[in-house]
Amino acid sequence: MRFDSLNIPAFGPFTQFKLDFPNKDSDLHLLYGPNEAGKSSLLRGINNLLFGIPTRSTDDFVHDYKKMLIGAEITRGDSSLQFFRKKGRANTLVGSDSKVIPDSELLSILGPINEDFFNHMFGLSTESLRKGAESLLSGSNEIGTLLFSASLGGTRIDKAIEQLEQEAQSLAKGGARKNVRIPEAIKRYKDAEKQAKEASISANQWRTLEKEFAHSEQAFQEADAELRKLRQRHDQIRKILTALPLIASREQKLTRLNAIQLPDLADDFQQRVRAAQATHTQSAAALKPSRDSLEQQRATLAAIPDHQTVLDAAPAIEALHQGIQQHLDDLRSLDSAQQQQTIGEKQLEFALSQLGYASAEAFAKSPSMTRNDLTTIKGLVEQLRETENKRAASRQELQNLQQEIKDKSSALEALEEANFPPEHEALLGRAAAMLAELKQLAEKQNRLQQLWMEREQMSSRLSPGSDPAAIRDLRPPSRPAVEKLIKEHAELEASSKEIQRDHRSLEKEIADIDFDLDRFQQSHGRIVTKEDLLQARSQRDQHWQELKSDLHEEKPLSADRLKNFDQKIIEPDRIGDQLLDKADATARAAERRAERDKKKHALGLLAQDLEQAGQQMQEWQDQWTDLTRFLSSRTLSPSELLPWFDLWAKWQELDRQCRLLEGQISETEHGHKDLLGEMRTALKLPGKDLPTLHAYLESAQRRADKTEGQESVLSQDLAKLNSQLKPAQDQLSAATEAYANSENEWKQATAAWKLEGSPAQTLSHLEAHLELNKQLAEQQQAAATLQQLQQQTTEFQKRLQQTVSQILPESKTAPADEQVSALWQSLSEARKQTTRADDLRQEMASTQASIAKLEAQLEQSNTQLQSLASAAKLNSPDGLETAILEHNERLSLRRALADTEEQLVNIAQGQPLEALISTCQESDPQELSEEEDRIGSDIETCQSERDARHESFLKLRDEKSELEKASSAAIDAQQEANNALSEIVTDTQRFISLHHAIDFLKAQIEAYRKQAQGPLVSKTSQYFAKLTCGEFSGVDARPGDSNNVELVALRPNASPDLPAEELATSALSEGSRDQLYLALRLAAIDKHLESHPPMPLILDDVLMTFDDTRTTALLKVLEEFSQKTQVLIFTHHPHNLDLAQQATIPHHPHQLASAEAG
Repeated sequence: MRFDSLNIPAFGPFTQFKLDFPNKDSDLHLLYGPNEAGKSSLLRGINNLLFGIPTRSTDDFVHDYKKMLIGAEITRGDSSLQFFRKKGRANTLVGSDSKVIPDSELLSILGPINEDFFNHMFGLSTESLRKGAESLLSGSNEIGTLLFSASLGGTRIDKAIEQLEQEAQSLAKGGARKNVRIPEAIKRYKDAEKQAKEASISANQWRTLEKEFAHSEQAFQEADAELRKLRQRHDQIRKILTALPLIASREQKLTRLNAIQLPDLADDFQQRVRAAQATHTQSAAALKPSRDSLEQQRATLAAIPDHQTVLDAAPAIEALHQGIQQHLDDLRSLDSAQQQQTIGEKQLEFALSQLGYASAEAFAKSPSMTRNDLTTIKGLVEQLRETENKRAASRQELQNLQQEIKDKSSALEALEEANFPPEHEALLGRAAAMLAELKQLAEKQNRLQQLWMEREQMSSRLSPGSDPAAIRDLRPPSRPAVEKLIKEHAELEASSKEIQRDHRSLEKEIADIDFDLDRFQQSHGRIVTKEDLLQARSQRDQHWQELKSDLHEEKPLSADRLKNFDQKIIEPDRIGDQLLDKADATARAAERRAERDKKKHALGLLAQDLEQAGQQMQEWQDQWTDLTRFLSSRTLSPSELLPWFDLWAKWQELDRQCRLLEGQISETEHGHKDLLGEMRTALKLPGKDLPTLHAYLESAQRRADKTEGQESVLSQDLAKLNSQLKPAQDQLSAATEAYANSENEWKQATAAWKLEGSPAQTLSHLEAHLELNKQLAEQQQAAATLQQLQQQTTEFQKRLQQTVSQILPESKTAPADEQVSALWQSLSEARKQTTRADDLRQEMASTQASIAKLEAQLEQSNTQLQSLASAAKLNSPDGLETAILEHNERLSLRRALADTEEQLVNIAQGQPLEALISTCQESDPQELSEEEDRIGSDIETCQSERDARHESFLKLRDEKSELEKASSAAIDAQQEANNALSEIVTDTQRFISLHHAIDFLKAQIEAYRKQAQGPLVSKTSQYFAKLTCGEFSGVDARPGDSNNVELVALRPNASPDLPAEELATSALSEGSRDQLYLALRLAAIDKHLESHPPMPLILDDVLMTFDDTRTTALLKVLEEFSQKTQVLIFTHHPHNLDLAQQATIPHHPHQLASAEAG
């Protein structure tokens, strides 16, 4: 798939933005944009286009959510699709005509690629590049993990394994007992089992206590019932005696109420009368002061004079007030300007005389001089000085060069001839290398002795009495087969323990059910079943058949047989009635029996499982014996065999190192012997050792190199000096000509003034001429300023005198500032008096409104008082006070009567009030008092008996409660044990699943490494060599410290005959690690494209740590890569486009300007 174009009507900062991606000559595209140009928004837009706009998008800062729209035209082979993506939950793909496009059309082009895979595999940013490079540095550069992660687009598979291992260690970790869940759950299970056993009680103890408790409870209830009976009668008597005086009080209140003749009035009658009276009094009292205040306000308003003349002149007065300070400043400035004018004229006259001009008119007739003319002349003076200095320097440089050529020629003639043949040079190199090897020989021999000792110690641990050759010939089984068998052993042991634990648990549960059934039967009696009913009916029918047979045979029937038959007839009915009466209890008992039978059946199955587990363990033991027969000297247990494998792997590595060192030592010794003989013969120095021969050759080489080097240096220096002679001569000629040109330009520029003297003197005269011109202009400007000040002061005085004559004619002779101050005070006073008059008019209007309101309130209160008197049937409001007294008395009597009747109703306790009154009137108070005293004595006696029985009952209840608590504690402890057991089972299953997952991932990584290591490492080497411009020849896989395979970088050696230098990733620079990880990712993508359709590769600012050389190299690699799939590079560095242009790399540049973004 590739993007033919992007069309973004509304997304992020983009509005009607379109970008075409041609593929002519190349499919490499560089998209450049400065900060805030929308580069990040465009990256998100591409992702949202293919896989949907998120529900909470952050790209709505210009366009509303509902208007967001992204479009593109994409192709895959012969298929193409032009579509737009809008925001929504469904049907978000539309065409240019806004019709919905099925998602299947886009999926047919994308294929199985989802969002995560697309971002990880085909998207690479600065952040992901840095993280990938850090994974190389952090020691996680195991080749299997790296290749597997690269194939997933940089996903950290090692992090996933690490998280799984951390979770597994939180469940169980070696012998740890704290902060690990499974051992802690096992401890809780054992503690809870112990508590349940300790808290259990016996059934006999429970039955005895229940019998005593039931007898005590019955005795207490009988005494309590007798006491309640006595108290009820005692309370009834007290109720009648209490009600009798209340009934008499009720009759008195009813009599007084009937005597009041006032008609019924509202409850708030008194409040309404008092409110009307208060309003009447307040209104009458406030009316007279308000009228007096109104008259006083009218008199004050009439006394305020008219200020209209002053107010009409307010604009003129305000202008004078604002301009008086400027007028005074102008007067002071006028005096100063006149003085400066006089001084300036004298200074100008002196300056003219200094330059020889009789007057300003004569100066004006001289040649004009501008600041630019003076600047030009200054430049010519400086140019004349520089050309003169350059001419002198060129002359001195030529003289020095001629003397140096003479000295070098003399030294070259004095050198002697040098000779050092190539054969000696080769022998010198071989001797130096051999001496270096001899220095390491002792270390290698010591290291070999240590390795031999370590190998011997490991040999005794692996197979006592065996030599290294015998251990090499050992053929142990494969580690996966052993691990599989050990794993089966652990599973068998765990399964066997689990079966035994379940067996013990079921036995205890069955015993508990039997105990519960015994207690149930003790509480409810024998629980009959349906089988008991069928059996009773069967016995009844059988007995009837026997009697029927005897009657038929006319045998005599005894009275016992007839009585027994009656019992047989009654028994089925009794059992049936009991089944109906105790149906719930019977059902519960049946459920418990069924549960017990089910658990017994499960117990039998567990016994079979236990026997089968023993057989499986014996079969495993036979397999283990066959597996460990490779080692005849000893038999290894499962816990010993895996450590033996680790030790054997270490022994193999030691043995390899021993044989490697033995070969290196032997090779060094033979090489030393051969080289020594060859050098003695060539140099004709028999009997000399290698260091002496090496020193002899070094001395001869130094002598030859010294002579040859001096001759070469002198020849090169002489040739260089001769080559510089002609340019030095040309430089002197050019400097001489430049000086002559500068001198001519100077004379032409100053010819108009006909001045004599040096250039410095001429320049000084011209500067004074320009300064005089400036003084003349400044004097003319000062004269104009003086004239303007005189006009301003005259105009202000004229306006001031006109206003004063109109408003304050008596102030004509006062100073100007005092006149303006007097005018301003007059205006302020006029405005103050006018404001006072307006305020008085508003106050008068308010007072008149208040008087009208008070008169209305007075009339309304009179009307209300008359209305209240009419309601009380009075002729006038004067009798209202008497009516209020009678009204309040009636209210008080009614409240007291209601309280009395409420007390009687409470005494009656639901009995009708009239019935209570009737009962009380029929009772004799004297007889009731005597009965109350007698019952009180009986209550005391009954109370003592009841308290004693209650105390006995409470004691037995507490004992029963303690036993129930013990039983409840046992149940709780058993439940806790079951919970812990469930947690153990769940966590163990999770622990096993986690290790399965870890083993599976590691196996997948190892399988992928074996399959992909060769091709991927080869491709990575090619890309890495190109990205580093040949500084590294590639990468390779090497064994690591933990029996794994790691990635190393290969740097070419200085000598082509020597192997490449291997560098660990930690030894690489930051930029080289970035390039190594990028090469690994490109190799993974390249391999993916071999069997999958192309997808665009998108790189976001991955060039930040690349210098210009390696940036150019990467662009060339990506241009080649674009022949396989489209490549989009986003960058905010414009020089990347320049590098691509300079290197003539075929590409298509695209610039994201701010104008395009929004």
